[in-house]
Amino acid sequence: MPRRPHRQAISLGFTLIELLVVIAIIAVLMALLLPAVQQAREAARRMQCRNNLKQLGLAIHNYHDAHSVLPPGFNRSQSFGRASYVDDSAFGWPVMLLPYLEQAPLYHQLAPNSPDPLQLAVVDPAKVPLLQTSLPVFVCPSDTGDVLNSDRALRGFNGSTVAVAKANYVGCGGGEVHHRAGFWDGVFSLVQCWKFRDITDGLSTTFLAGERRSRKVSGSNNVVGAGVWCGTTTFSVVGSDDSQANVIGVAWEQLNTGAHPEIGQSSVRTPAVGFSSEHVGGANFVLCDGSVRFVSENIEASVGDFNDVRTWGVYQLLGKKDDGQPIGDF
Repeated sequence: MPRRPHRQAISLGFTLIELLVVIAIIAVLMALLLPAVQQAREAARRMQCRNNLKQLGLAIHNYHDAHSVLPPGFNRSQSFGRASYVDDSAFGWPVMLLPYLEQAPLYHQLAPNSPDPLQLAVVDPAKVPLLQTSLPVFVCPSDTGDVLNSDRALRGFNGSTVAVAKANYVGCGGGEVHHRAGFWDGVFSLVQCWKFRDITDGLSTTFLAGERRSRKVSGSNNVVGAGVWCGTTTFSVVGSDDSQANVIGVAWEQLNTGAHPEIGQSSVRTPAVGFSSEHVGGANFVLCDGSVRFVSENIEASVGDFNDVRTWGVYQLLGKKDDGQPIGDF
């Protein structure tokens, strides 16, 4: 009987070298694809951030249509005098926009137009959960800070502090730091309600609101970070006195870095009230015409003479509503 030819055994596994080659190829592909995936995700987050600011701009325009004025930056309670402890207890401009952001029930529960100041809401067990409600329209998706902003906890009448929901968008109070003397030259200010006609520099060249991130900027030596959407109470920033920065920012220090551009007239450093973002290279701003622009952190930022707007940089001029200086492309 003839013998059958011997069949060589077929190996069904991988050799160690083949396995290492496959792993190396996968590692290379992951190294190539991961940055692209991260960039795509950040692009989506940045677009959502732009959409948030677009909604805020539209809400502000609707508010102006309904009331013929812009909302105040923050509005003190009428039941307390300016010399009282609750002088700076005030609901901020974001609260005034709630009815135009599909948050009318929240607005009515907070009752910002009642005589009761924000400091009463801070100690009211029924209203604290409202103040801690995170509203996505006020949060930049790229910001990884906590939902509650403990850096800007509000203080109640009894001295206790309550962390409230953060907001990554603050209204523009101007292009300089006179706010420490109660003066603002931007769109949002204390009590004062401006009209669009007061923005004589043009709606397309004046900041309405911009970003501020939770993470500390490099030029800061005090408490900084994102604001809160509900408003401000006296000494509401724990360990600092820039409570108005809860809802308002100024285009003074350089964008994102906190570096002080001023040449020599004032030593005031207030990066805590500036603008910044987690986006690489700049931050999003909504202008008074409702358009949203991504502004480079390399935008010209300088102040030669504190009192002479002709020596200010483009960034500072964008913050001021009536400087009368021409602004080109930015």
